[in-house]
Amino acid sequence: MQNAPHLCADGSENPDAASPSEVSDREAAEGDGQGASSSDPAAEDSEVNDSDDTTPVPASSEGPAQNWPVPDPPDEIYDPTEEGAEAALRYWWELRVYARNTGDTEPLEEFSDEACEVCEAQTDQVRTLYESGWYVQEPDNIVDLWVRPFAWDSAEVDAEAEAEAVVLFRLVSGSFDVYWEGALDGSEPESNEAVLSSLLLFDEHWRIGEHVYVGQDEIAGTPLGDE
Repeated sequence: MQNAPHLCADGSENPDAASPSEVSDREAAEGDGQGASSSDPAAEDSEVNDSDDTTPVPASSEGPAQNWPVPDPPDEIYDPTEEGAEAALRYWWELRVYARNTGDTEPLEEFSDEACEVCEAQTDQVRTLYESGWYVQEPDNIVDLWVRPFAWDSAEVDAEAEAEAVVLFRLVSGSFDVYWEGALDGSEPESNEAVLSSLLLFDEHWRIGEHVYVGQDEIAGTPLGDE
């Protein structure tokens, strides 16, 4: 996998050795002359480089993102409510962008059900590309969204059953570039609006059960097809 250039702590370079007279003068000025002073150039360089090592670097033509923070999950994602289902859906698409730009698919997998085929396809695609390449992915945009809850508002459902929801939404996928072995291999512009339907499942937190492509442009009828 190609890594974006970043600074590393040196630590291997030592100050030039001082002459005996210089050592004597220094000991006289410093008393006992114990250890290096706090203004030691090598120590300062090491501190600066150590700090630079943790600086977030976005994905670019130079390589994938480095030290990029995982998006924080919204608090609502842990509540079996309509607001929680909506928050989880939006969060999943944020994690998809994060996975593409960093190669780290673990957060995306955590909020995807094991049976979700589209989720698995997305993570497999990232892993495959990152064997010798990377993505530069712009954010996706959810334009409109409707939530239809199931289990938690039904008296007939067992109390231990998972809460479920179906979310119908319009998505504009962000543009992205694909790099392979250090060179640009392809680019995709921002997509037209696509309509998707997603099943969400709740067990401690919401997760994606599946995504289904519905169509392009207009959604026929009222939200969720007047079912």
